[in-house]
Amino acid sequence: MMMKTRFMFLLAVIMAVGVCSGIAGADVIWNTFAPGDVFPTDTGTLISSTYTLASRFAVSGNDYSFDQLEFAAGVLVGTDSLDVSLRADSSGFPGSILESFPLLTGVPSSAVKLSVNSVTHPLLQNGSSYWIVVAPGASSTFGFWPGNHGLPPAAEATYADGAWVTDYRFPSVLRVSGSIAPVPEPSSFLAMFAGLGGLGGLLRCRRR
Repeated sequence: MMMKTRFMFLLAVIMAVGVCSGIAGADVIWNTFAPGDVFPTDTGTLISSTYTLASRFAVSGNDYSFDQLEFAAGVLVGTDSLDVSLRADSSGFPGSILESFPLLTGVPSSAVKLSVNSVTHPLLQNGSSYWIVVAPGASSTFGFWPGNHGLPPAAEATYADGAWVTDYRFPSVLRVSGSIAPVPEPSSFLAMFAGLGGLGGLLRCRRR
């Protein structure tokens, strides 16, 4: 009975691993960094208390679980902090907040590559657009977000005077990464549950 129980347990574990093994798969969803992650360190689009900046990206090929954002930025004047969020698209402009990240502090005056990791991992749907929004961490902050001048001008957005406005310019430097989460075959689920159920029955018999 002991050997049988161990065999069933091992079988259930193998099935669970087989079902879950295809879930994790990090991929780059959107990237406007130049090769080698090169970007301007002293120029970019202004970020201030009256000028929030947003860059739109599109998802294609798969649905993704959002994992990480990398982008370049610097702070020229004031508190060396930036507020970053991921937002849904609302008629071509930033909409509801999908995830807010902890305040980025210690941002230098020359632009550097910054990164934030997702905690909630919101779903990014295939064929949809989303926005990365960068705002000052304090009213006295004046920062900038470099663009990639090697790419064609793109529609981004700025928030000024209480409204979002489309702004065509070189796309802001950013990289969005996520994990593909394919749905396992129903037969895999059935096999796993059957193995777990058999294990549970054997354990109950052993207790008796």
